[in-house]
Amino acid sequence: MGLKEGRKVALEQYIANYAALGLDPDRTQVYFQSSRPIVQRLGFQLGRRTNLSEFEAIYGFKGETNLAHVQAPLVQAGDILHPQTDEFGGLRPIVVPVGVDQDPHLRLTRGLASKTNWFNLKEGKHAGLTVALSVQDDNAAALGQQPNGRVDREVRQGVFDRIVERLNALGFSDLRPNPKHGTVEVPSASKRDLAAVRLALLGLERELGDGSDATCVNVSPLCRRP
Repeated sequence: MGLKEGRKVALEQYIANYAALGLDPDRTQVYFQSSRPIVQRLGFQLGRRTNLSEFEAIYGFKGETNLAHVQAPLVQAGDILHPQTDEFGGLRPIVVPVGVDQDPHLRLTRGLASKTNWFNLKEGKHAGLTVALSVQDDNAAALGQQPNGRVDREVRQGVFDRIVERLNALGFSDLRPNPKHGTVEVPSASKRDLAAVRLALLGLERELGDGSDATCVNVSPLCRRP
């Protein structure tokens, strides 16, 4: 099916069916991936976080798979994540109402988003949560990592002061920051606090990255199947 015919089917069948099911047009944006540049741009940016081996494991791609087919899942990931960019509303959970056949796209997107996060968040060994820096090539300077591998203590301390400030605003006061090891322990936090803490840290990422397009993929999708 060509692009022109695909658009016709989408407009005359899919969108009409959605409207018949009660979708509120005043609260809905209908768009084509091919006409929303940020979807394509995010796809290219996210492509830096994966490789052909991962695509082979998830999708079963082989050596004869054409590159257009390889690019398609990255466009899907950009499609899922772009509503969290500042241009389209900012950070918030994303629910993706798709069938089980689309599960590979959701797993890929979760993985790509987590790889871009500047702060890793996990449950502590005994209790609480632990925040750990994820130093990458494109955020090393902002997190105080110098090209020679040494740590700029002043910059690193500034980052940790802002992490502590964000966590204090959420009501946590029993923090154990360790700039040397790049971690902050939050003993009183629980698994229920994961979403709130993650969202606060994602907001800090965007501030540290000056809100540029280069940091707009630092989001964590909450993709669910119905």
